[in-house]
Amino acid sequence: MKTIQPSQQQVPISAIVVTMAGVFLFATKAIIVKLGYREGMNASTMLLLRMGFALPFFAAILFWGEGRNRLMHLSGKDHLQIILLGVVGYYLSSWLDFEGLQYITANLERLILFSYPTLVVILSALFLKKPIKLSQVIAIVLTYLGMFITFYEHMVIAPTRSTLIGGLFVFGSSLTYAIYLVGSSELLKREGVVFYTAYSMVVSTACVFIHSLFADIVPFDQIPGKVYVYGLVMAVFSTFLPSFLIAQSLKKIGASNMSVIGSIGPIFTIVLSYFLLQESLSTYHVVGGMVILIGVYWVSSGKK
Repeated sequence: MKTIQPSQQQVPISAIVVTMAGVFLFATKAIIVKLGYREGMNASTMLLLRMGFALPFFAAILFWGEGRNRLMHLSGKDHLQIILLGVVGYYLSSWLDFEGLQYITANLERLILFSYPTLVVILSALFLKKPIKLSQVIAIVLTYLGMFITFYEHMVIAPTRSTLIGGLFVFGSSLTYAIYLVGSSELLKREGVVFYTAYSMVVSTACVFIHSLFADIVPFDQIPGKVYVYGLVMAVFSTFLPSFLIAQSLKKIGASNMSVIGSIGPIFTIVLSYFLLQESLSTYHVVGGMVILIGVYWVSSGKK
């Protein structure tokens, strides 16, 4: 008897709600970071607050109960792979993202960051020898056409150096996260999203602590109380909780359905940035964003 996969059956409303909640919480990260910047913070300081507050939660998963048993039974090769990918996928990717947010708006950041599904397709073809389908080629073309439209105003009509720098930083973040996903595919299936994410986040936090020894960190006694609150909220509600919600979504509805529903993420960020940060939206942003979302939807839904 043929087993029906999550992507082949009707998706329960409860699973859609859980997925959208996770996507929404992830979408708030850029908003909180920008609020911190308005209080005089820099990228390294906000990243340290985020990872520092999140560490106890992920460490608890990693070192107690089932997580501890899994940790003890991992091979040396698996440990090395997770550590290396954790450095690339969470430390380096997060740092590039936070740096980019110093130069560009939260809505632009989210649109660029959302190019990672197409990068996963390209990297999988290059390194895992997975053939690229015609539908995926169309999706990739649409995604980067959308990025061109989104940036046309900033790079052609009224070019700014900050937009170029910020855009490159965030695209680098998207690329390193795609590398993490491609390199983690087998271990993620074997060890589970929650355990693997916890391990990667603990590794990333260690890297951030080392990074903070050499970076320009705002002294702790000069950080306003509200920024500590931002850091705690970002750690719990923009990092820890959504990682669990997305993990549940993967189990309930599968990666393809989750990716399609997750396409609404940039919309959440754009709306929040408009109301909370008073960031402007041009016609180019709207049109380019819609084209990017169509491209991401196309590649995520596996259209033929």
